[in-house]
Amino acid sequence: MQKQLDEAVEKFKNSQTSFDSYQAISDFVKIIIEVPEFIKQVETEGEKIRIAQMELNADKGWTYGLRGRELDKHNENRGKKWETLFQLDPLFPLSELETIHEWLQSENMTDTALLFQNCKPDDALPESERKRYQGFMDKLYKKILPFLKVEEMEEAQEEIKVKSYDEENKILIIGKYQIKIAKNEGNNNAHEIMSHIFIDHKDDLRDKFDYSDIAEQRLGADYDAEDKNAHQPYSGACKRINQIIKDETNSEVKDFLIYNHSKLGYVKINPIYL
Repeated sequence: MQKQLDEAVEKFKNSQTSFDSYQAISDFVKIIIEVPEFIKQVETEGEKIRIAQMELNADKGWTYGLRGRELDKHNENRGKKWETLFQLDPLFPLSELETIHEWLQSENMTDTALLFQNCKPDDALPESERKRYQGFMDKLYKKILPFLKVEEMEEAQEEIKVKSYDEENKILIIGKYQIKIAKNEGNNNAHEIMSHIFIDHKDDLRDKFDYSDIAEQRLGADYDAEDKNAHQPYSGACKRINQIIKDETNSEVKDFLIYNHSKLGYVKINPIYL
């Protein structure tokens, strides 16, 4: 989403006509309004200002005796204060740009005509307006950026979920990656561990899997729980699996397997990848 926002900003900077400038602003606003957390924060920040505006609206002057010129002067000052508060409201830049967006999308020709009061669609946007809108976009860009980074991190995390294990080709599919787990027969324990989890227990991926079951069911071997070193072929294989996955994903996936080194050892998939 940040990339799209950058493209909208660049489009505005490079726009040659007022229509292209307004279209870039519209693209910018479309992205902004798709981040409800940002809108909510901006609304909250401006809450005190809007309360002060409501108090100004209620202050009619004549209710406590002002008349004639005094009342006119009072209302003029009240209007200036209201406008100042409006421009201080964090929502002000967005509301100004959003108006352009709405007018540009409107089927009402009157709304569209309002955009081109000072210039024709093929004319360049007046410099004063360009600077004004650029300032609004810069302010909103800086303010929304942390929200976009959080969103992108969450999206990235969502993408890195385990999908399946191809037993025949010994390939783990996780997120966008296809990772060869056992490239040679010497790494057969790693393949058998993955097969035990993903093939034999495909409906129970959140479970713990005992080394003893892997030994007996997959390798046809006895597992001596009294032998303090019995875990080594399995914990060692788990370590290799984790290292392979870490290397192949450029460290995006770390500690894919959670395992231990005890006599009654077990392995499980790290739940953040499920």
